Amino acid sequence: ILKLLLKQGAEVMNSDGESHTALHYAASFGHAEIAKLLLENSASTSEKSLLRTAVINGHVKMVMLLLDRGADISATTDDGQTPLHRAAVYGGDVKVAELLLDRGADIS
Repeated sequence: ILKLLLKQGAEVMNSDGESHTALHYAASFGHAEIAKLLLENSASTSEKSLLRTAVINGHVKMVMLLLDRGADISATTDDGQTPLHRAAVYGGDVKVAELLLDRGADIS
């Protein structure tokens, strides 16, 4: 369905009433293939909550994809938490924390 919508000119960065884009929902539910397609069609990883969302939900493939596409591994929340902090507190998969550390996440 996404390919059909993109072919018809759907805007990949449109958001819903909560300011969430299709890429945000893909990150939230771990749909890495959909996210890849969105990123190939001008979606951006600059939305700070994308990586945190994938981390909190334990989606290793999604975290890897977002990092590969330039997501900021050091982006912080308003209270100063990084994706690694979120992995430690909320993450359900130790592989996410390992991936973040392998990619250079700051442990301080």
